[in-house]
Amino acid sequence: MAQKNKELSAYEKELRSFLTGKPTGSLLYIAERAIKLAIIEIDDFNPEQSATLRESKMGCYSVRSARKASYEARLKAENQGNPEIVLPNKSTSADGGKIA
Repeated sequence: MAQKNKELSAYEKELRSFLTGKPTGSLLYIAERAIKLAIIEIDDFNPEQSATLRESKMGCYSVRSARKASYEARLKAENQGNPEIVLPNKSTSADGGKIA
């Protein structure tokens, strides 16, 4: 990572502009995929470094999974009191033979 008083390279600026504004879940997914590609590239040359990267990848995955489970539980709790609306699949005399 670049120091605060050091000018960013064009690559760092481009990467930062791509990542800025993305939701945390997306950033974790991007990090997980990037680490996976690095593992593939490094595995043949240095298995020890590859193993270290696997731990980082699993850390990203577990944080992302925990956040997703929390989000889904929150959605379920918010929607628990709302009954589902069942639409008719047959026409009745009340709707004049029309189903929306």
